[in-house]
Amino acid sequence: MKLPMRVLLANHKGWFFHHWNAIAEDAVGHLWSPSPTPVTIYPHVIRACDNGRYAAVVNGSAWSEEEFLAFAKQEARRKAKPLWITVPDIPFDAAATLREWDYWEPKLRGLGVPLAMCVQDGMTPEDTAPADVIFIGGSDGWRWQPSVIPEFIDTGKFVHVGRINGNKLWVCDRLGVDSCDGTGWFRGDQQQLAKLEYYLRCRVGQAIPPPADVDDPLAEPSLALTYYRRWFQQPQRPTTVNTDPIMPEHIEMAMRHWVPVPTKRLPTRYVVEHEGKLYPPKELIAQANFWARGSVLHPRYFLGGQKAANRFLDQRGFKVRQATREEIKTIETTIEK
Repeated sequence: MKLPMRVLLANHKGWFFHHWNAIAEDAVGHLWSPSPTPVTIYPHVIRACDNGRYAAVVNGSAWSEEEFLAFAKQEARRKAKPLWITVPDIPFDAAATLREWDYWEPKLRGLGVPLAMCVQDGMTPEDTAPADVIFIGGSDGWRWQPSVIPEFIDTGKFVHVGRINGNKLWVCDRLGVDSCDGTGWFRGDQQQLAKLEYYLRCRVGQAIPPPADVDDPLAEPSLALTYYRRWFQQPQRPTTVNTDPIMPEHIEMAMRHWVPVPTKRLPTRYVVEHEGKLYPPKELIAQANFWARGSVLHPRYFLGGQKAANRFLDQRGFKVRQATREEIKTIETTIEK
C-alpha cells in the first residue's frame, strides 16, 4: 500500500515542524544539506540528505566536494540513517549530471544508504536505472509537463520532488509523489506557509481538501488572508495573558502533544505539575494557544510570574509551584546532536 506524501522541511527545525511531527509524524520530515554548522538530528524524525549543489548555483557560491563527502559519511555513520543521500548533480544540465553520477556513485555506494539521482531536463526513466531514489529537479517548464513526473513514478521507485513551496503541493499529492521539499515556506511569504498549513490540516482531517480541479485552494484573497491571520500573525506584546480563548482542555491537549522547548527557555523558578510531569508555565500557555486559536503564541508576547501566567493556570485548575534547579532539568527539551 502506497503511503501518503510526506513533506520534508528543508533545513528547518522550528516550532511549526515539531508541532506537526507531534500530530502526524507520517506527514513531515527533514531534508538536510551540508552546512558549516552542525545538523540537528532527532532520532524519531525521518530525514533525507541533499547535496547542496542547487543552492550553490542559485546563490553563486562555491560548492565544496570535501564538505559534501564529510557530510555524507557523517550521516551514514548515525544509528538512525537517512532515507537517502542525493548524489551531486549539475542543476539544469542532464549530460553533466549523468557524468557526476558516474563519478560519485562508487564513492557513495559503500556507505550503506540509498542513493538518489536528481534528474534534469530531458532525462528519462531509463537514465535512473542505477538509482535507488528519483529526485525530480530540473526546470519548472520541463518537469510540470503532464507526462514527466508520472513516467518516473511508473518506475516503482521512491520519487521525491524538490522546490515545492505552494500550490504544487496538491499537484504532487494527486500524482502520487512519495515526498517533496521546500524552503520558501519559512522565508517570509506567509501565504505560502498558510498553504502548507492547510495541506497538513487536510492530511489529519482538520480541513476539507480542495476539489480535484483546484490547484490553489487559497487563491481567493480573503481566504488566504484568513489563514494567514489565524495561524501565523502574532499580536503585539500585551501586558497580560488573553485568557478568553484558552480553556483547560486546550492546556491538556498541549500536555498530551507536548513539543520540547529549547533549554534556554526553561523556567527559572516555577513549574506546572500534572500527572507526574513538569511543564514550563509560559511555554505551556504558548502551546495551549495553538489548540485554542490555531497558532503557537511565543512566550515573549505575554508576561509570566505569579500575577500573570501562574494565576492564569491556577484559575484553570493546574498546579503551579516553585521547583528546584534539579527538578527543572527534568523538563523535556529539544535534543541536539
